[in-house]
Amino acid sequence: MKITKRQLRRILREFREFTHEEIVEYLETQAAEYALDTALTPPAVQELLMDDFMDDIGAYVELSPEYKDLINSLAGMPGTSSVLEITRRQLRRIVKEVIEGPDGVWYDDYGNRLQPDESAPWGTYAEQGDESYSDVIIMSPNGDSVLVNGQETYAQDVPSELLLASGFPLPAPVASKLVREIEQQFAAGYVELGIEYKNGQWGW
Repeated sequence: MKITKRQLRRILREFREFTHEEIVEYLETQAAEYALDTALTPPAVQELLMDDFMDDIGAYVELSPEYKDLINSLAGMPGTSSVLEITRRQLRRIVKEVIEGPDGVWYDDYGNRLQPDESAPWGTYAEQGDESYSDVIIMSPNGDSVLVNGQETYAQDVPSELLLASGFPLPAPVASKLVREIEQQFAAGYVELGIEYKNGQWGW
């Protein structure tokens, strides 16, 4: 939802109070409009957003450090970022909510299971902690792929499968190195690679 100056003034006139979410949406709306003017620099946008806040909100809400940081971020000031920061635990929860079906089983966009049957004896070496994950990647019984957390996966898809299984993303250079290592073992005819996420890093 976007909140315009007119809508905000109506809210102020009727209630003289509004939520944090409404303030954020208002500032985001203003910033989006200013972004259309390519002649405006980040400091100019920052000044305009500060004026908007003080003129329309400042009489009722204090310009807290949080709102200052938000304004700086929306303006694109150096040293700020508009990217939402989330914790690894939140990332795992988001991934789970997106791909978990009503039966508790994970599925891809095409309805294929992303988890093995409980009875599957292969690839069940994974161990999950709040800030850690470990598994042993082995060749699948068919010999044309590998198993990650018991899930049959092609070498190039191992990084994404590890993200699904653990919730911890692999940086691109690490992912490329891992795929090459698996492909080399695959070419040699045998795959067995212990992999671990610990202390914020992937290793094997």
